Amino acid sequence: MKPKDGFIKTTICGVPCLLPYGQNIADHMPELKLNSTASLIWDLICKGMDKEQIASVICNKYDASKDNMQDILADITEYENLLVSYGILENQQLSGTVPSSHAKYFQTGNIKIAFDGPDIIFEKYFNDFACPAGDMQYQQYIHFYKGKPRWHVNGNVLIRNGAISIIDTGTEGASGNSYIFTFPEEYGIYEMRVSKDGSAADIYCIPGFNTEHAGYIFHALRFAFLIAAQQQGMYVIHSASILYKGKAWLFSGSSGTGKSTHTALWNKLYNTPVLNGDLNIISINGNLPVTYGLPWCGTSRIFTTASYPLGGIIFLRQAAVNNVVTLTGYDKALSLMQRLVSPSWDAMLLQKNLDFAETIIQKIPVYRLDCTKEPEAASIMKNIIDSLG
Repeated sequence: MKPKDGFIKTTICGVPCLLPYGQNIADHMPELKLNSTASLIWDLICKGMDKEQIASVICNKYDASKDNMQDILADITEYENLLVSYGILENQQLSGTVPSSHAKYFQTGNIKIAFDGPDIIFEKYFNDFACPAGDMQYQQYIHFYKGKPRWHVNGNVLIRNGAISIIDTGTEGASGNSYIFTFPEEYGIYEMRVSKDGSAADIYCIPGFNTEHAGYIFHALRFAFLIAAQQQGMYVIHSASILYKGKAWLFSGSSGTGKSTHTALWNKLYNTPVLNGDLNIISINGNLPVTYGLPWCGTSRIFTTASYPLGGIIFLRQAAVNNVVTLTGYDKALSLMQRLVSPSWDAMLLQKNLDFAETIIQKIPVYRLDCTKEPEAASIMKNIIDSLG
């Protein structure tokens, strides 16, 4: 447990109390009058003591018998829970609870996610990736709440545009070791809080949540997934992919470059399945680059649940003439890093993406294809791939 910022312990006419200030006043957080024992416990919590240490201090102060230790621990727990309910004390994890018996699970790659939320979202977007609870081990727990969060957390704004704001709440504690996401009003989301290690995501939705909001919420959850994936060494690249000769080949470029057009040419000319029309997740399994199925696929609605060895990555650029360009190591790594949608919200996260890009380009062929929309664009690229053996 950790004291939440925005409360001060003081006295009113000699009576100890906890008073809110700043954002907590705006959030209508309550004041709390303390007796002498509660005041002492608060001071010990602020010093970073755990329940056992606090109980020991209380036993010594009041000459209590060690036989009373369990009762004292129970009283301390009850008091801490009261402070949590008032928003004065915070758990060291966002959700802080085990998923309910109604939770469902889905998995992509080595990331298993516990989903404690509306069935309409799970069944529409995640059901193809569903997996049993099994041993209950999971890498991320998503918990939905109806209504606004009881209190707000402030911090440094990392990104802000018309579609999203991302706030870094700091480096200490639960709310102080998380990202806060806000979205446009039509999303039906008050805010989403995600721990920096990706292990927990709390999403606060409007009480009148309906099917119109489901797609927006699914899109918002992608950000929570990206954090967890990066922590597990899995990176997502904006790209369309095909299956050719048992391997996934990724075609990447900025929006409008022609990813969908090019993969459609392959599908029409060579009957190659399209694996994902917009996003692909890649990692290194052992020493083998691998792609995994991903439910997020943009507006293409094309995805797979299967995993495949990664054949290579081709960066597309519109041109008047079709031509395959051999890239330098610098250009390969930079191009890949720039196409990753994995978090790059600060220098450390950006370096993670760059380190991965520099590693992966040593293990797979990477080219740039200057291309037209004509069938020859697919043919010339296929010839290069075939020549690799």
